[in-house]
Amino acid sequence: MGESKSGMNGCFKCRDPSHISKNCTKPLVICYGCNEEGHKLSECPKVNPKQAKPFNIVKEEKVVVSKPKARVYQVGIEEAKSGSDVITGVILVKSKPARVLYDSGASMSFQFYSFSKELSIPLEKLPTPVEVEITDSKIVVVSNVYRNVEIEIDESIFRIDLIPIMLEDFDIIVGVDWLDKYNAAILCRQKIIRVVNPSGREMMIYSDKKDG
Repeated sequence: MGESKSGMNGCFKCRDPSHISKNCTKPLVICYGCNEEGHKLSECPKVNPKQAKPFNIVKEEKVVVSKPKARVYQVGIEEAKSGSDVITGVILVKSKPARVLYDSGASMSFQFYSFSKELSIPLEKLPTPVEVEITDSKIVVVSNVYRNVEIEIDESIFRIDLIPIMLEDFDIIVGVDWLDKYNAAILCRQKIIRVVNPSGREMMIYSDKKDG
């Protein structure tokens, strides 16, 4: 009984183990590209790379982009009045009075949910949801914003982006984003904010507490 070149029983020409090579009725197939047996030139993986077995494809893991983070420390009205780094007051939002807290510790500006509903301001989606850290270290994720809301301070009109969240004591918290936009400087001892209004005029915003 004949053996194939590999030393195993069967035909070395067609690789069929049911017969030996001298009884093989199939023609010997030789590749003229690599001179190896068993395949044609058109099937050669060396000459035609597309015929080669593909490499194992490792699926790329989805990159998780962390959400932007904001911070807001909610304080009560009396606590705010006694603090040196926050200033309180009343402004007009679409001609409606709103209790406001100017807070340099808040990275963005926020608006109380219920107050927003009274104004009928259209909501927009944030490009990316924002994680907001509030006073008790609780994290809330917000995805909406009120864009370019018109507010009036001492007869000057400003624009502000407000993120709706649950607030205590205040209708609006004005954060660093707005303070920086209008070149604000907080004079802690005097409890005054110096800002430049849209017309380029410097003006003062006084806290509710003006004495001592």
